[in-house]
Amino acid sequence: MTDVTIVVPSVKADALLRRCIAECRAQAPGAEIIVLLDESEGSEVLSDDPEIIITGPVTIAAKRNRGAYASTANYLAFIDSDAYPDKGWPETGIALLRRSLDIAIVGGPDLPWPEETGWARLIGRASRSPLISAKSAYRKYRARSRDCPHLPSCNMIVRRHDYLRLGGMKEDLETGEDLEYCYRVRAEDGRIVYMPDVAVFHRDRDLGPFFVQRLVYGASIWRLIQNGLSLSNFYLFVPGLAVLFFASAPLILAYPNYGTLQALAAVSLAIILCIEAIRTAGRTADVPGLFAILGVGLLAPGIGTILGGLGLLPEVKAIYRNSPTKKIY
Repeated sequence: MTDVTIVVPSVKADALLRRCIAECRAQAPGAEIIVLLDESEGSEVLSDDPEIIITGPVTIAAKRNRGAYASTANYLAFIDSDAYPDKGWPETGIALLRRSLDIAIVGGPDLPWPEETGWARLIGRASRSPLISAKSAYRKYRARSRDCPHLPSCNMIVRRHDYLRLGGMKEDLETGEDLEYCYRVRAEDGRIVYMPDVAVFHRDRDLGPFFVQRLVYGASIWRLIQNGLSLSNFYLFVPGLAVLFFASAPLILAYPNYGTLQALAAVSLAIILCIEAIRTAGRTADVPGLFAILGVGLLAPGIGTILGGLGLLPEVKAIYRNSPTKKIY
């Protein structure tokens, strides 16, 4: 495949990136691969094949844009450094773009690594729940093909000309840059298509980094709105409203009847979490862990939204990244 550039942003050269490059080369021989790093340290362990661009500590959106400008191909395939492609990626997506000019973006599921264990495995299963992935839960398994409102940039295939014409992704966004880009594509009546055969395997985080990730997701809502995201996406504020509601429990001291409402809400939430934990569990022993993960995953964005709105969220970029802390198979 010589008409596609695979763009891989990363903080530094590590085991995750090396696996990503190797699998991309296996699935797309002949494709141009551009790797964008914060620093050159460690990059000597990479093969001579990928083009390496040192960007400094810029956002992931800025790195993708740099890769797009440096590309010499007609198509761009974006993938994260902690992911690797399944068979047929990105060829299947490019074939669809060639057939249908009204389609602007093609992507597919980002599946858990098959060898994941512990909290990461449970988080991969919990991500199939709408409590974690909202209306995009279908992207966590091989669902049927469909038009969709947005796709993640860990698995996104586009025409380079269209991407650059729209100005690429907003470089001031730490997260949500793919959501905002898809919003602009749809504003021009471009179709965004999910295909189950355009899949990547995306490494899930352990519990602590997962909590940080969810905090950052919640905090990013405010920047997305500033960049034109429609307020019709009101569901993004539901976790924040839930956190505010439960944080108002001290009002019970002044209004005893308010305790009944709080209790009903807490019981209802617990029932919903139980149902989803059972539904997404691979085995019975998974249920307690999934219950905890679903609770954290649901409420942490709400905490992030509140802290972000107040300007109180600390700098989390250094720990937000999905770094390899365990053996990479």
